[in-house]
Amino acid sequence: MTGNGSIRVMLSCIACLALPTPIEAGPPSPAKAVARAEKVEPLPERPAAGIISAIRRLSELQQLTVLGDRVALSQQVPLAQKLKSQLLAASENMWASAHARHELLKHVLSGGDPTVLGKLLDRKVIPEAELALARGAFAYAVGDRQEAAEHLQNVDFLSLNPSLGGHIALVRAVLTKDADKRAALALTDVARLLSPGTVVEETALRLAIELSIANGERILFERSIMRYFTRFPASLYAEAIHARIAGVLALTEKVGTQSGLTFLTELSAVLSPQRRRSFYAKVAEAALRGGKLETAEQAARLARGNEAASDPAATKLVAIEAAALPFGTRRAEALRLLDLANTTGKSSETGELIATTRALVDMIDEPLQTAPPMGPATNVAKPAPGRPSAAEALNARAVKVEALTAKANASISAAEKLLAEVKK
Repeated sequence: MTGNGSIRVMLSCIACLALPTPIEAGPPSPAKAVARAEKVEPLPERPAAGIISAIRRLSELQQLTVLGDRVALSQQVPLAQKLKSQLLAASENMWASAHARHELLKHVLSGGDPTVLGKLLDRKVIPEAELALARGAFAYAVGDRQEAAEHLQNVDFLSLNPSLGGHIALVRAVLTKDADKRAALALTDVARLLSPGTVVEETALRLAIELSIANGERILFERSIMRYFTRFPASLYAEAIHARIAGVLALTEKVGTQSGLTFLTELSAVLSPQRRRSFYAKVAEAALRGGKLETAEQAARLARGNEAASDPAATKLVAIEAAALPFGTRRAEALRLLDLANTTGKSSETGELIATTRALVDMIDEPLQTAPPMGPATNVAKPAPGRPSAAEALNARAVKVEALTAKANASISAAEKLLAEVKK
């Protein structure tokens, strides 16, 4: 065959390959239709995989909650209820997998329903090597702290999956905190390192803050709150711990100094403007209650910022700032602030605080009744009938000041509750 002939044969082959596949004439045969239908049928449903996915999804929602996601918080309860039904309906065979058992343990330790775990323990489905872990988790979930501690104390959380190990370390910290605070603090560090960025770390940091306060460990307290504010500035569980932190900071001498104010502003810099203002307000209220007037004034100013007293929250801050001033030489400024606060719409509780502070200023400015110069006993002037002596007047005045101070504290508490309702 010549060269040209070979080329023609090759081109013919290529053309044949390029031809479209012939279309079948008419509908396919029933046998072929069934074969095709079988090819596109969905895979069989795997209940175990669905349950594990639901457990993980619930865990994800918990993580999002400590990052500030309110939608995730609202989705947890319905998902947990659905998951409970799925777990109760699941076959025991799915728990033959160590992975499935460990997911169940994390779910129970995170607040999930322990019913299924209890059944698995009763039916001896849990392997011997995991019995201490499972029994400890079940006891903790049902509130038997003593039994939980007995079972979990010898569990090597470092040998477990880091996620499960973090849960166990945190639970052991909670169980240990009353008997050995230092050991509990060490366990919170382990929990944080094993489960970074999770609800376990967030909870461990809150516990570390409480333990450092209880132990009086100032440096550890400052480090812990700095970590918490930096790692979880938007956590939906932060409100209570913020109040606790503010209460401690307000009563320390450090915050009343310039360096202390710098620490306070640096600490709260990572917070949103709204949360920062709320935190400063908590410091101001706690300082006023504790008699740290300079701190109360400065924190109230920080909370107010550049805003005028145009809403109930700002008005309350102005009143707190004013209430911190009467005991020094700045009573005129206190009255000016009270007038400023009094010109805006205010709650009845804040109005009571303003009125009480104004009465306190007036009382401090009122001159004391002085005793006459001492002379011969026969010349000592007696108080006019029905009029108290100087000593009696002074004592009555002290009692009145004490009553007004108590009344001011009560007004602050009432205003605080009102503001909490407004935020909701």
